[in-house]
Amino acid sequence: MTTLFWEAGLRRSELVNCDVCHFDLEQKRLSILGKGRNE
Repeated sequence: MTTLFWEAGLRRSELVNCDVCHFDLEQKRLSILGKGRNE
C-alpha cells in the first residue's frame, strides 16, 4: 500500500477509500476516485 501511495501520487483519502470492488482482475486495473470524483 505504501508503494501504491507513493508511486501513484495518491492522497491519503484516496488510498483509505480503496476497496476490493475498485480492482478489475481481468484488466489488472485499480480505479481510484480522486478529487472532484474523477477516475
